[in-house]
Amino acid sequence: LGVAERGVHRAQCRGDAEHTRSLVEAQGRRCLAISGDLGDARHCDDVVARTVDELGRLDVVVNNVATQEPYDKPEGERRGIVIVHTGDGKGKSTAAFGLALRATGRGKKVIIYQFMKVPSARFGEHRMFEQLGVPVEGLGDGFSWKSQDLEKSAQLARDGWQRAKAAILGGEHFLVVCDEITYPLMYGWLDLQDVLETLRTRPRHVHVCLTGRRCPDEIVALADTVTEMRQIKHAFEAGIPAQRGIED
Repeated sequence: LGVAERGVHRAQCRGDAEHTRSLVEAQGRRCLAISGDLGDARHCDDVVARTVDELGRLDVVVNNVATQEPYDKPEGERRGIVIVHTGDGKGKSTAAFGLALRATGRGKKVIIYQFMKVPSARFGEHRMFEQLGVPVEGLGDGFSWKSQDLEKSAQLARDGWQRAKAAILGGEHFLVVCDEITYPLMYGWLDLQDVLETLRTRPRHVHVCLTGRRCPDEIVALADTVTEMRQIKHAFEAGIPAQRGIED
C-alpha cells in the first residue's frame, strides 16, 4: 500500500523538517521527517511502508525539498589535498583519526605521525590502529611544559619531521597525518619553509592532514581544506576530569 492507501498525509516544509516533525507529534500524530526530494512516488511508498512496519502507525510524512538548493558537482581534477584541523576546541586529532579510519576502510595506505606523543604511547587510537595495521609513530617526548630538556625535544621534532617528510614525498601513502605538528612549528623547532616546500612538491595523489592550535597563516593559505575547532564549552571547566575512551 502506498502513502494515500495507508492514510498517510504527505507535506512539505520550508524550514527544518525535524522541527516540523516535533510540532506535528506535539499534536498527537506520528510523523516521519525526511530531508530531500520524495518526488519519486515508489521511493516515498517504500519509505512509508518500512516506517509503518517498524512503528505500527504513521500519520504524516514531511520533507523540506522546497528549501533544497541544487547541487553543482565540482568538475575539477581529483588530486591529493592538504587538510588542516586547527583552533582551540577539542576534536582536531580526533577528526584526523576519523579521516585515517575512513581511508583505511577504502583500502588506502595510511601512516600517522604524532609530534608530541612519546613512542610508547598506548592511547585508544594506538590500540585500534594497531588492530587495523595502521602505523602510528610517536615522535616526541610529551608537551613542552613536561620536557626536562627542550633542546632534546626540539631535536626529536626535527628528526621526526624528516621521517614524515620522507613519507609525504615518497608517494607510497594515500594519506599522511601529521598530528600536533603546529606545536613544534610554533616553538620554532621546525623550519616552516621546509614544511611548505614539502607540501607544495609532494606527489599529486598524496593527501596530508595537519593538526594543532595556531596553525601558521602560510600553511592555512596553502591548504585546500581548513577547519577551525572553536571551543564553546568543555567538560573540564565543569570539573569533569579526562576520561579513557574520550580524551585518551
